[in-house]
Amino acid sequence: MNVATELDAVARDHPSSLAVADDRRELTYADLRAETDAVAGVLAEIGVEEGERVALYMPGSVTFVTAYLGTVKRGAVPVALNLRFDIYETESLLEPLEPTALVTVERLESAADVLDVETLEHLLVDGGERGRSYHDLVSKADPREVPAPRLDDYLAEVVFTRGTTDEPRGVLHTHGNLRANAHALVHYWGLSSDDGALAACPPFHVLGTHGMVLPVLTAGGTVYFPSGWDESVLGLLEAREVTVTLLVPGMLEDLLDHGVDGYDLAALRRTVVAGGPLESGLRDRAERALECRVTAAYGTTETMPATALELATDRDQKPDLEPSFVGHPANEVVEVRVLDLVIGEAAPADRRGELLWRGDAVSPGYWGHPEANDELFVELDGEFWLRSGDLGRVDDEGRVFVDGRTSDAVVTDEAVFLASDIEDALYELDAIREAAVLTRSENPAVLVDCGGTDLSETTIRERCLDATDDTWAPGEVTFAASFPRSAIRRMNSRTRGGDWFDRTDSDGPRLDT
Repeated sequence: MNVATELDAVARDHPSSLAVADDRRELTYADLRAETDAVAGVLAEIGVEEGERVALYMPGSVTFVTAYLGTVKRGAVPVALNLRFDIYETESLLEPLEPTALVTVERLESAADVLDVETLEHLLVDGGERGRSYHDLVSKADPREVPAPRLDDYLAEVVFTRGTTDEPRGVLHTHGNLRANAHALVHYWGLSSDDGALAACPPFHVLGTHGMVLPVLTAGGTVYFPSGWDESVLGLLEAREVTVTLLVPGMLEDLLDHGVDGYDLAALRRTVVAGGPLESGLRDRAERALECRVTAAYGTTETMPATALELATDRDQKPDLEPSFVGHPANEVVEVRVLDLVIGEAAPADRRGELLWRGDAVSPGYWGHPEANDELFVELDGEFWLRSGDLGRVDDEGRVFVDGRTSDAVVTDEAVFLASDIEDALYELDAIREAAVLTRSENPAVLVDCGGTDLSETTIRERCLDATDDTWAPGEVTFAASFPRSAIRRMNSRTRGGDWFDRTDSDGPRLDT
């Protein structure tokens, strides 16, 4: 069934309740249904067929929600574009998808208008002067009041992810995936029509549309979009009496660093942190400042946000859970196994390996990457499981822990070791200023910067052996004077791949400039 019917049902039961709001406009559920019906009608009138792709190039906003749901109602496939990609990268991603229409907003219309994609025939702009006016078309459209029929396994959207590669891939989500994820989060987080949610994560990220927006709308609550990530967010939390939000760790740190004194955030009952480890210090600081429960969640673009969720009682029962704990599997929609990377079989409890997932919320694969799809699933216990690429374990009480990425690990004949643990052991040598284990090269090697100090390869190898219980030493040790890092000071993924000296960053113009 078309997932958009979920929102129509809420509109029938709560027509006058506020559904979505940003700093420009707000819509009740009746308004939301009417506008999404109109968007579906517009798409039909300009020739967008069921199953065709519609690109959405805009930040989180009321118009994003109406364009997204209207596209879904039409039976077409929305593709939310990452505003951080440059023009050339965006064109290369859109070409194989063959979108026929693109919806954008005034401040981005110039960049959207220069996209050179052969199949792109229609540019709809909310405000602005280029293309066709979104609001004029919607106001005059013949609304499609009945969503196009879609089976649960029909494609509902494409979401791009980089994972640990430098090539973004389009992850396929079905109508069944979206529905399962939304209902699971409604259940686990206790979402209801009384909730007001801050949609802080961008809509091109799975945490944005599917961590907050669709689950909250499915519950009949209200979604609020901030105008930016600054002090105004705190004012929004107070003025709208927001009850729940989902943030990545850096966002939460920003709020706390600014300070919440002087803001009445008493309505806030839950803050969920995903997209990175929730360190105990950050959790404690947040719970003191916000005076609400702060819980972890885990999900990938391929498995959706409702993958592993921390329960409100977990820390009460076991206060000393390490930061790598991300929650329990959302058993109503997914199952988990751990693949022992040493022997290639199911791992016992607490044995580190690759996390495998299957279930209603798990993606069927990637758009246009048949080889990657073949590698994405593995057969285990007579079932096919999605390989998450995440290194972790599940303890005997079903708690899930995520330690890192399999591509950032060293697999020996006896166990799996994190590159970061080996690097920590190398840092114990006073002469070493920087160290990296190049796990993604065919023969894992070590790259070190010792500032010109006389340090032998033998010493490096001996320290690696100490860190891996005498099971691994690098075949090659390379001395370097500098390491390339990302804007947030993380080791670049290509660095771990061994081609650190060949890296060149894209100099293409950004779409959001």
